[in-house]
Amino acid sequence: SKTSILNNLQVQKPVSGAIIAKFAATKPSVSFAATDGEEVKAVLAGNVIFVDNSSPNSAYIAIQADNQLVYILKNNSQILKKTGNFVKEGETIAIAGKGNKNNVSTLELWYRGQAIDAGKFLK
Repeated sequence: SKTSILNNLQVQKPVSGAIIAKFAATKPSVSFAATDGEEVKAVLAGNVIFVDNSSPNSAYIAIQADNQLVYILKNNSQILKKTGNFVKEGETIAIAGKGNKNNVSTLELWYRGQAIDAGKFLK
């Protein structure tokens, strides 16, 4: 059930920095301070389903985890994985920094097509 999956959910921070922008209805993500060149880690194990580089999001990666969870890590300078790769929790999947907006790493967490507050599930 939705309740039990989310009750037991724990995700690691993608970077070492503090939360600098919290989840809101108008911005369904959590942003963390990142240092230039910092390794961005997978917050959950899963399969890479999309990689792109666009103006508003810099380089970003979307990962399908278990239990209908998908997460997106945005504002990276470089993505180290390709669509179809499997990643382990804690594995380096991107690089923060240069070209990224104010050295920020942004995490979106989605469950069954709904954005949820990743900040509530941090380890």
